[in-house]
Amino acid sequence: MGILKVERFDFDLAALTSDVLAITDVSDLEKAFIRNTASGRGTAGRVDVLETTLTPHFATGTILLSDTNELTFNRYDATGTVKCMGEVWRYTGQAGGSNEFIVRWQGEVVVPTSTASATQAIPGIVNKNKCIPFLVGQRLNNASQYNYEGAIFSCSLDASDNLVVARGSAAAFGEARVSVAVVEFVGAAWRIGHGRIEDPYDGIVTEKTATLNDQYDYGGSAFVADFDKGFIEASMGGDSVETGIADIGFTFENVSGSGSVLTLTNHDSGARNNHEVRIFFIENTNLSIARSNVEKNPLADYQVVTPFPSITLTDLEEAGLEWYSGSGGTGIAHQRGRLGAKLTTLSEIQAWVHRRGNIVRARYGVIDLAAIIDDLYPADTEYTGAETSAANLQAITKRTAAITRSKTEVTAITRTKSRTAAITRSKTEAATITRTKTKTALITRVKNLISNFNF
Repeated sequence: MGILKVERFDFDLAALTSDVLAITDVSDLEKAFIRNTASGRGTAGRVDVLETTLTPHFATGTILLSDTNELTFNRYDATGTVKCMGEVWRYTGQAGGSNEFIVRWQGEVVVPTSTASATQAIPGIVNKNKCIPFLVGQRLNNASQYNYEGAIFSCSLDASDNLVVARGSAAAFGEARVSVAVVEFVGAAWRIGHGRIEDPYDGIVTEKTATLNDQYDYGGSAFVADFDKGFIEASMGGDSVETGIADIGFTFENVSGSGSVLTLTNHDSGARNNHEVRIFFIENTNLSIARSNVEKNPLADYQVVTPFPSITLTDLEEAGLEWYSGSGGTGIAHQRGRLGAKLTTLSEIQAWVHRRGNIVRARYGVIDLAAIIDDLYPADTEYTGAETSAANLQAITKRTAAITRSKTEVTAITRTKSRTAAITRSKTEAATITRTKTKTALITRVKNLISNFNF
């Protein structure tokens, strides 16, 4: 039984700026984090009105793990209903295990208007080279479809243990908020690669590459990845002025085998983005991933994504999704190409899109976590606590086996004692018989002597 558990959510935030969704209790906020599976890392768009051009305050939103048993969804505008999709990952193994991760911080970073970036101090980091800032959500208080460059942010860590969220422009867009979970993959089984692309779309080529490095500041050695044993987490900041559909989306091509280079692609040669993409590759030898891709003009609303990658899952609670999509077109017909997605069964992915239009490129992977197990659980530790986590279930199993062995040993000892008692009784009876025979022989001899004596 695996120790990384995944719970999916598909939540419609209706006519409110904030709402709460109950989830399975994760027991410890340092052991769980959110992954947003909407390709814009905001909302997936409006549900109540389809096929319309959306402004940033509809298409953006943040998500917080606000308590151990709830998610809080936030946006700036309360009009209509917007869709939020993603996953909650939690670690249920023992502290110090080789597959452990620890959430160092999660929350919202406020970016004031006319400001291109903001920072947040992150306490408790031991090794920045093993830290990932997961972009959970981003929202902008702006009602113009011409200002999407102010609504998307890159996430990284600096030398002073600060989280940095950044976009390419300091224009007066209005206040923005970025929700991030900074996770340190402390266990020895985790390997982390770091990559960066500056000026990802220059309109000349539609592909650019990032060479992964083993240090957060890209000053170390090349990171040689096993791309079939890890998943990609990436974020892109907005351009200094460009705001079209293709300017804010990206995908990754031909991610398989081993190597140090990841190829980022855009679906339109006219796309422009002069800011940056921050890329992280999270690898574990016990993780498996299979990837696939599709290019089509999707209908608005839900649709099944095909083909499903070549992987056999055994437990939906131990599976996740790697998801990136983009669209052709440099106009402002948002949310084209910004699909949300989720695993619905062991062999099906569903995507949701607010607006059809241009051909959408989706690149996606299904992550199998079932083989990531607890390698630290001591055999003689008893079960304690009420939570039926993987560790506690292992404890119950091992303790039950120990009790069974003890019962068997006690039964054997009891049988031995019974046999010993029987033997003792037999020996006593034999001694009694022997004494009786001796007395009988003596009496017989006395009688013979008397009978032979003459008076």
